[in-house]
Formats: sequence, structure tokens, C-alpha cells
Amino acid sequence: MTLEQRFFTLSPDLYCIIGRDGLIIQVNPAFEKILGFAEEEVLGKSYIAFVHEDSAPATVEAFSKLESGITARYHNGYKCKDGSYKWVEWIVQPVLEEGVMYAVGRDFTELHQVIEERERFFSVGTDLLSIGTFDGSLIWVSPSWEKTLGWTAEELTAHPWLYFVHPEDHEKTVSAGEQLVTGTELVSFENRYRCKDGSYQWISWKSRPFVSEKIIYGTAIDVTERKQALKAAEEALRESEERYRTLVKQLHDHAIFRTDTQGRPTTWNEGVRRVLGFEEHEFINQDVIPIIFTPEDLEKDVPKKELEEARATGSTSDDRWMRRQDGTRIWISGMTYAVHNTAGEITGFGKVMGDMTDAKQASDALEKEQARLRAVLDNIPVAVVLAEVPSGKIVMANKRTEEIFRHPVFYSNDINSYYEWESYDANGRRTQGHEYPLAKVIATGTLHENEYHYQRGDGTRAWVRIMGAPIKDRDGNMIAAVVAITDIDAEKQEQERREQLFENEHLARVEAERVGRMKDEFLATLSHELRTPLNAILGWSQIIRKGNIDPARMQQGLDTIQRNVRAQSQLIEDLLDMSRIISGKIRLNIQQVDMKSVIEAALETVRLSAEAKGIQLQTVFDQLLGVVSGDPARLQQIIWNLLSNAIKFTPKHGKVQIVLERVDSRIEVSVIDTGLGIKPEFLPHVFERFSQADGSITRKHGGLGLGLSIVRGLTELHGGTVRAKSDGEGMGATFTISLPIAAVITNVGEQNKKNRDTDDYSDEFEESEQLVLAGVKVLVVDDEPDARELIRCVLEDALANVITAGSAIEGLELVKQEAPDVIVSDIGMPDEDGYQFIKKVRSLPIEKGRKIPAVALTAYARAEDRKRTLLAGYQMHITKPVEPSELIAIISSLTSLI
Repeated sequence: MTLEQRFFTLSPDLYCIIGRDGLIIQVNPAFEKILGFAEEEVLGKSYIAFVHEDSAPATVEAFSKLESGITARYHNGYKCKDGSYKWVEWIVQPVLEEGVMYAVGRDFTELHQVIEERERFFSVGTDLLSIGTFDGSLIWVSPSWEKTLGWTAEELTAHPWLYFVHPEDHEKTVSAGEQLVTGTELVSFENRYRCKDGSYQWISWKSRPFVSEKIIYGTAIDVTERKQALKAAEEALRESEERYRTLVKQLHDHAIFRTDTQGRPTTWNEGVRRVLGFEEHEFINQDVIPIIFTPEDLEKDVPKKELEEARATGSTSDDRWMRRQDGTRIWISGMTYAVHNTAGEITGFGKVMGDMTDAKQASDALEKEQARLRAVLDNIPVAVVLAEVPSGKIVMANKRTEEIFRHPVFYSNDINSYYEWESYDANGRRTQGHEYPLAKVIATGTLHENEYHYQRGDGTRAWVRIMGAPIKDRDGNMIAAVVAITDIDAEKQEQERREQLFENEHLARVEAERVGRMKDEFLATLSHELRTPLNAILGWSQIIRKGNIDPARMQQGLDTIQRNVRAQSQLIEDLLDMSRIISGKIRLNIQQVDMKSVIEAALETVRLSAEAKGIQLQTVFDQLLGVVSGDPARLQQIIWNLLSNAIKFTPKHGKVQIVLERVDSRIEVSVIDTGLGIKPEFLPHVFERFSQADGSITRKHGGLGLGLSIVRGLTELHGGTVRAKSDGEGMGATFTISLPIAAVITNVGEQNKKNRDTDDYSDEFEESEQLVLAGVKVLVVDDEPDARELIRCVLEDALANVITAGSAIEGLELVKQEAPDVIVSDIGMPDEDGYQFIKKVRSLPIEKGRKIPAVALTAYARAEDRKRTLLAGYQMHITKPVEPSELIAIISSLTSLI
């Protein structure tokens, strides 16, 4: 692939090649990523077929220019596969010799929306906004220009601004432009602009240049009416002062008067009496400024600044509170202008004042009402959103809306943008834009209500109830749509809680009924199992008592009685064992036990019953085993129960396999049969008391259903676990018990004394037994309480000072506080293992324990495990189980490192 091909393929922009006939020849993968169309869906189709109908004429016009070899740059609405449209900005370069056009497009949908919002904002404003260049051209104007002058934005930007300026104003406009080019800001500048109908309007400018960018931002207002009024007044003054006075006196609605250069009135009209309350003699040549201006404006020196601005710019206008002669305040809309003599010198000022108090009060009242309405809306517990009709644009939302949705309100442009709101119905289906109550109200003009699971701004979801309603005028025409949104998340959660409680209660009732049935079945089974051997015993005892029975018959009867007595005795023993386990009164004779010998003893017990059914017994023993701490008789009972159960439910000529293996720090015994298997629905209940897969009177196998429950109880008393596995009926079953390996072998030395006659070994053992650890502080870290306490006893018998920890975190704190001489730590522990523990110890300061010798006592016995422990920071690696003498000897040797 060439560099050009790679760029064409990997570019995030839209690339396509179009023939002169307008058919698409090739597109890059960005078409599918941005617009959704695969390459084969657009090839050979007309480019114009994908353009929005509103953009089609401009696109066709742009294409017509390409025939002359001119590069075109334009934007249009381009169709997506889902039917929506995106705004794309295109640069199209024709290559006439190849007969094709190369087009590059960039998605600027978001920018287009921003521009539309800006244009919409500017369209409602009355100020004339523009951006110009240092070469005297306008590059952008707001829509208000067309309203004021009649020229479109395209017409205004097609010519230099002097093209529209009155010829008499050219010179001062050019001068103003030269000032702007030097970086000087124009605060106030006026000239006349030609309207499209040939008339002229006076424009007052405020402009600021940006030299580095060579552009000028300008804001202007139409002051034609003000200029006309001023001109009319000036002309009237020029014609005749008397005529001026006569004219002014006839104006009753406005106070119109002149002042000297200090602001003292020199004329008076009837409007002064009506607006300001002054008679002529009270007004002319009087210092009325302290009377008519408010104290606040006097403090800010507003009268002086007003005259200075009129002197500098020719005129100034503003709206402010002023006072009548009697002290009452009125809202004045006024203008102050400079009066010149024939030499152009300022001889005074003219003032025009209109009383707009009623309008001001009405406006203030409206604002207060709106503020009151806003306060009410912001303090009600319901979110309220108002939208225009028929566009669907959201124009208002109260404070509660942001509180419920937990993000600022986004003001959507139209109904089509409602899909951006991520919400779901009760079935978890994403809500489409047209399904929202607001959209439905706008479409139908009727009430709509629904509940939604809304994705909020902080990522959480909450249930809301949205009700939409139309707002209509007196004629019944819909003018807006409103929705009220209520947070019902707590209500929904309470409903779900009640439903969960009801479900739990239902499950508890079903479970209670199941347990009740199970107890009834057990009592019936118990009665049957106890009466059946009693029946045989009673019957044969009566036959024997009658006498006249031959020896063979006699022996048969005695054998039957003995067999049934033993069966009944076993039933009673099972019941007693179950009772002891439940009450916690069972006693264990704990010692070190070799599970291999326990299994072999249990096998001998069940071998005859297995041979009677032709069942093959198979053993698989792991050679690398340790011992467990437990009661040999109870452990044999566990294995015997599992074996008996397997033989009982395995058909003739089946197979039962016993697997003994070491798994990490535990020994596991699995009894695997090829029997009837276990139903999936019964598997979770297989270890429950009195639980039987078939408890009916037609069952094929006897028993009370206590055997597996006893297995679980005894196994847990030994710190182990038991689990069952079956693939279903007829697929056999596997029962596995898992027991922890003993950390220390306490009776190995005695067994060795009994089994070995070598005096040298005996002497060596006795010598190691005599080692003491007086004064040595040992920290033992192990999450198994039994193993931890056993090591404590062994070391305390050797006179060591032992402290223990049940986790690596607790052990690290004891290292910091107690400063032990030696650490003995397990490796396999939850949360933090022994490797992490010793690394943290070695990272401590020297005085806190970095140099403390450490022994890893673990069930992990592989060569790589030993290497890992030494690399982690331990001095010794000992595999569980360990002889007490060996552990004491190792700790004794490590004390030399202290």
C-alpha cells in the first residue's frame, strides 16, 4: 500500500472520487464510520442523491463551477444510513485531464448547530453587529443589518464598506478606518449608510481593532430618528429662536429646553411643567441639577459626565431615575446634545426628556411577576420544562430539573434532538425521541404520561414520571407544550423492596413446606426403617421359642436376628451422631492421621458388600502426601459413609474409585461412582438432614437420609469442606472432602522410636528434643487458627516467647510494635500472601525489622516455590507438615543471625 493509499484509507475525514457525470467512483472507510454507508452502498450512485433537498440547489450550483477547473468550498446536509442528516463541509478539486473530482469532507454538524444558535440569537437582537478587515471589507454581519438597511448579508459582504457610505461621509469614514488600523478603538463614530431602496440611515459605531488578526469588531445602532429629531430641532432654532420657543412650548409630552455650558436652563416649555413640575421662573437660570438628579447620580458625578460626553461626541442618551421638583421620582428617557454657534463653538446644550414612569413600572412589575413565577417554579418539588410549538425547542426549565437529572439543562433545538436523552422503559428498551410525552403532546395536542428509567448526568439511573400537556390560547390553538417531571425513584425502590419481600416470603413459605414434607417423609421412613428389622427379629424369635426346629433353620433365624439388630443399631447410631453434631457435643480424639491408612481401613469394611454386587473398587493415591489432624475413627466414618453410599447407589458390576491427592495445602479424598447420579434440582440439598432424592414408599433404597449430612458435619468439625458433583441421572456422582494438612507432625518422633532400632538416630532425636529457645521472641503468621495455635504450643514448650497473627496485615503491625527475633509465616493467606508480607517487612527501616530472620512454613513444596520464597526474602523454606524438633532446630540456628 502506498503512502497516498494509506492516507486515503486511514484518514478520519470523508474522501471520495466523483466522475464528471456526478457518479461516485471511490470512497474511503470514513464514509461508513461517519455516515454509516459501506463502500458498495454508494459506489456508482449519484452524489446529489445523498444531499438534503434544501442543500441540493447550492450543491448543484457549486458543481457547475467545477467544470471550469475552479476548486469549490461549500457545505451541505448529507444523508446518513439511518435516515438522519449530518452537516459536512466539502472542498472539491476538479482534475479536468482525468475527468474526475476529488472531494474531502469534514463533519461539522456540531459547529453548524452552534452557528445556527448564534444566528438565531443575533436574529432577535436589534444591535448591528459586524466583523471587518483592515482592507475595508465586511466579512460577517448580523441579521439585524438586513432588517435595518434591506441589504442581505451576502450583499453587504460583497463590497467594501465605503460602497454603502454616503459620499459626504467618505472622508471621515476613511479617517476613522485609518485610526482603527493603527490599533485605536473608536468609542463613538457616526456616518450614513445607504439602504437598498436608495435612502440613507444614520449609524452610530463602536469599533475595536485586533491588529494581530487584522480584523475589526463593530457594534452599531440606528440613530436616524434621533438625528432627524436633532436636525429638526437645530433647523428650527436656526430659522427662528422665537419660532423655536413657540414650537417647544407646544410640546406638552416632553420637557425640551436648553442650558448654558454649565447645565443651567436658559429656556422652558410646557413639557417642563408637566414632566419636571417647574414653572418658568423657577426653572430658567436656576441651578436645578441638584434637584432633578438623584443623590446616587450626584454622588457619581453623572450630570458632569453627561455634559462631557455630549461635548465630546455631539450627543448622549440614557434612561434613568430622576426627580420632580416635589421630590417624587420618575423614570426619564432623555437625550442631551451639544448646541453650536455659526463658528462651530459649543454655546450650550439641548435636553429632551420624556416621562416613561408608567412604562418602567409596568416593566418592573412584569419582571417581578416573572421573578415570582421563577421562584415558585424553582421551589416546587416537580421539574417543569416548557417547549415551543411546533418546533419542540426547549425554552425554559426550572431548578428542580437540574436536581433530578443531575446536569445542566440542555436546550434542544427541535423534536428530532430528543433522542439524545438516554432513557429506558420498564422493559429496558431505549426510548425513541418521538415517544417522549413532550413530543407526543406537540404531535397530538393532547395529554400524555409515562415512566422512564433515566440516565442522569452523574452516571446513575433514576425512575421519573413525565406528564406532558398542551398550552392553548383563547381560540384553542396550541402555542406551547409543558411537561412536569416527578422523581419516583424512591417509590420504585420501595415497590421493588416490597416485591422482593413478597418473593422472599413466598420462597420461605415454599421452603417451609418442603422442610415440613421432608420431616413427614422422614418420620414415615424412620417408622418403616425401625419396624422392618423389628418384624424380622420378632418373627424369628417366636419361631425359635416354639422349638421343633432343625439346626440349619435355627442358624438361619439367629443370623437374621443378628443382621437386623445390627441394622437397627446403625440407624440409632446415625441418629445419635446427628444429634451430637447439631448440639456440638461430639468429641474428637485429635491426633496426626495418615489418610491412606484411614481409606484402606474403610475399604476393608465395605469390600464384602461391594463384591456381593460385583462392584470394582479402585484406588488412586498421590505419593506426595502429608498428614492431617483429626479423629481417626471419625475420619474413617466419613470415608465409610461415602463408600457405602456409592456402593448402595451403583448398579451391579459398576465401579467405585477412591482418589487421594494433595492440592496445595490440603488433602482431598474423592469417591467417584458410576451409579444412579443426582438430579440437578436435588444436588443443592444432597447434604441436608433427612433429605432423600426418593422419599416415597416405592423407593428402591432404604435409609434415613442422614449419612451425607453426617459426612458434612464431621468434615466441617475437622476444618474441612465437602462437595458433590453429578452430571445428572444415570451419570454417576463424585463426592470430595478437603482437609487441611497438619502444620506440624507431633507424634512422628515417637513413631520413629517404635519403628526404628538405630541408636544413633534415637540419640540424634533426643538431642534435638532437648533444644530450647529461652528468650527468643517468635512471630507466627498463619490464617489457619488450628495450625497457628499448634505451632505456638510447640514453640512455647521449647520456652520461646510466641506472638501470633492471623493475617499478613496484622503480622506487619506486630513486626513494627514487638520487634521479634524470628518470623515463622505461612505463604498461602487471603488478601495478602506470605510473599507480599515478607517484601513489606524487608522494606522497613533496619531498626523496625528489615534484618529479622524469617522462615516460610508452607504446603507449597515444589522447587519453584522454594526458589520464590528465598527470593522474596525468607532465609528458610519448610514444607508442611514439619516435625517439632526440626522446626525448633531451624529457629535455633536462625537466632545466630540476630
